[in-house]
Amino acid sequence: MNLGHDLDAMLPAGWRERRIVTVDPGLSACGWADYRIGLLGACGYARGEDHWRRGAVHDACRVHAVAEAVAIATEEYPCEAPWTLLVECPQVRRAGRQGHAAGADPQDLVHLALVAGAVVMAIRGLVGAGTQPTALFVRPEQWKGQVPKEIMCARIAARIANEEKSTGAERAALATGLPCASLAHNTLDAVGIGLAALGRTG
Repeated sequence: MNLGHDLDAMLPAGWRERRIVTVDPGLSACGWADYRIGLLGACGYARGEDHWRRGAVHDACRVHAVAEAVAIATEEYPCEAPWTLLVECPQVRRAGRQGHAAGADPQDLVHLALVAGAVVMAIRGLVGAGTQPTALFVRPEQWKGQVPKEIMCARIAARIANEEKSTGAERAALATGLPCASLAHNTLDAVGIGLAALGRTG
């Protein structure tokens, strides 16, 4: 599990020192984080309009609304090219391994994958032709392995709070960007993807 090493093989030299935007997609909202020169500059929780009735039309509306919300949120922090966009994409667990939570709808994995793709397209649609990001999908196992969500979220928050490299600005960005406690894991996951990409997760 070495996300930074994997990305080194796919991205141009110096990518760690440029802008990196990370997104943890959700069914109705996305956590996102924005890194500059290797440090967290901003993060947040972008919510789309609710479209909870089932059916292809309503699912498409929901995907579009969530993707548009995160694109607008991240575009508040413009930059020059080149920069990197990392979006978590769900993965199907192999037989015998822990899958999604008990009672969860397997179809939600399909919707999450649609949101992940739509986020990339929405962000590309908002930025100018000369500032297009290099967009890559990241599997959960690539950046956090099999660590349970609660433990990983605690580690991410502690890393920002205690790491010597971390700055007061990073701590302020995290404190400002986190939503309520029940939703904080979405934003913390996005922050964690960035930390893993930069080799800051230990």
